[in-house]
Amino acid sequence: MQIQAYEGYWENGKFFPIGNVSSTPERKKAILTVLDELVTVDYKQLPYGRGCMKGKMWIADDFNAPLEDFREYME
Repeated sequence: MQIQAYEGYWENGKFFPIGNVSSTPERKKAILTVLDELVTVDYKQLPYGRGCMKGKMWIADDFNAPLEDFREYME
């Protein structure tokens, strides 16, 4: 995979390479990175996703109960 990077300015959703425009206070300095290939991922086929931890985590019934170690600070 080949990666190319371009330095320029970003304004209103547009990228302006350095040399083509001058800097203004509205323009934010930016670096644009371009990959030579586009990789798409089908999240539905991954072994993890939404709900993958269902049934594997729990919260104790006394989660919000006061801790004995801190009783003297809470009185």
